[in-house]
Amino acid sequence: MIIKIKILKYVLALLTLLSAFFAWQSVERAINISGSGAWTVPTLWFSLLIMLLYVDILTIKRILMLQSMLAAVFLLSLFFASGFWYLIALALAYLFSSWALLKIKKDLRLNVKLSLWKSVRTGSTLLILAVSIVISSQYYFEIKNLGREHIVPHFQFSGLTSGLTSRILSAFNPNFKNMDQQGLTVDQFVLEIAKQQNAGALPNNGQEGMILEEGRKQLSEMVGTPLAGQEKVSDVFSNLINDKINQYLAGSGLSDSNNSSVLPYIMAIVLFITTLSLGSFLNTFWILVAELAFFVLVRLKFIKVSKVSVEMEVIE
Repeated sequence: MIIKIKILKYVLALLTLLSAFFAWQSVERAINISGSGAWTVPTLWFSLLIMLLYVDILTIKRILMLQSMLAAVFLLSLFFASGFWYLIALALAYLFSSWALLKIKKDLRLNVKLSLWKSVRTGSTLLILAVSIVISSQYYFEIKNLGREHIVPHFQFSGLTSGLTSRILSAFNPNFKNMDQQGLTVDQFVLEIAKQQNAGALPNNGQEGMILEEGRKQLSEMVGTPLAGQEKVSDVFSNLINDKINQYLAGSGLSDSNNSSVLPYIMAIVLFITTLSLGSFLNTFWILVAELAFFVLVRLKFIKVSKVSVEMEVIE
């Protein structure tokens, strides 16, 4: 039993440190990847890390070992960011996480009957706060010297603007209501416009070629890309709207030197609030998974839950 417990401790410690390294690495990669979905991988890695930390706190008795592990978890982020104030942020995060550890351990000792859910909840907010501090700090210290194009994310609105394009055009012509589902091409769109302008009659063969050529030319000038006529018109217009939105965001005054110096602070604060809120939302799931893992370890006899007699003071 003792050998099993020792093996379990070192396996959990190794898994925790590995997940911490890949979690901090995923933050660095997310910074260098454009798009709003770049933070999905960090969310998964930090979910795994926090669940492992919960299991560590529940299964490892030695406080010193747990505190050393927490220190190592945060120090691993130094591979990706550094600086005096970053070290201050790490120290602050370590203090919050140690406080969380002590609160959970204290609640476990005070329980007459084990209530893992209640015990972990007592310190989980502090642990999530600690991790959020380091994530936002790493983000700030990595982006503060980068260009504005790396700080301001490039958003993809294609899915949204494709449906929006159909709605706008259908207001002028009901035939365009389902053009994204029908796969209406640029040539078909041009002919439909010509038909509407010609009182519902299609142009003759001699005029059709000229109308298509002129229509492609005008649309090409509008979107800034040569069109062959076989492109889906919904994609053409949605890409146009998408590009205009991103051009507006890119040229919204954030390129000024004064605004650029403030922008990393703003983005880091937004990220801190986001990670803290998301962590609070996912925390219930994390605790449930950690609790399930604990009971699996008990069933596999890696951990033993015993009943002991205790003396306690009560008010009579």
